[in-house]
Amino acid sequence: MNLGFYGQLFVLTLYLQQVRHYSPLVTGLALLPQTAIVAAGSWLGGRITARSGPRPPMPAGMAVGAAGFFALLTVHEGMAYGRLVLPIAAAGFGISFTMPAATAAVVEGVPSGHTGVASGTLNTSRQVGAAIGIALLGAFSAGTGAQFVAGFRIAMAIAGGAYVLGVLVAAFVPGEAAAERERERAGQLRE
Repeated sequence: MNLGFYGQLFVLTLYLQQVRHYSPLVTGLALLPQTAIVAAGSWLGGRITARSGPRPPMPAGMAVGAAGFFALLTVHEGMAYGRLVLPIAAAGFGISFTMPAATAAVVEGVPSGHTGVASGTLNTSRQVGAAIGIALLGAFSAGTGAQFVAGFRIAMAIAGGAYVLGVLVAAFVPGEAAAERERERAGQLRE
């Protein structure tokens, strides 16, 4: 998740400043829709996770985020800012809606005495993902004008692909409860 989101945020900031020639202040204001939806998505994701468990919100959030990244593939030099708002908001919603569920899945998936280690490992993986995302997606942002936009599109395709992979993992990899049922069933078959 963080590879795609933070990589996107870095490259999007460069796009707004280098291609659209926004000042740092105007760039920050242009990113406000993403910031606002991150707060709302996190709140909503936490509430839904509390009701349904972590499995449904994770693929749903990442699917919305992937849609936002893939919509940014249409970016060009003269694109109106209004056409950026929905895709960047979707990208922000994707990570913020998914993160409470991912945190719950990690903490619930380990014995109670290991929740601190699991939480620390999740936080470390988030930071590593963000650093790799910024480095990887940022590597495509060299150049100016059309060259930058071409690299931006590649970066968004990578971010979207990472989220699609996350959707598949969250939707189809058995969770701890499913693994426990399989172990119990295997034990019953042996008896």
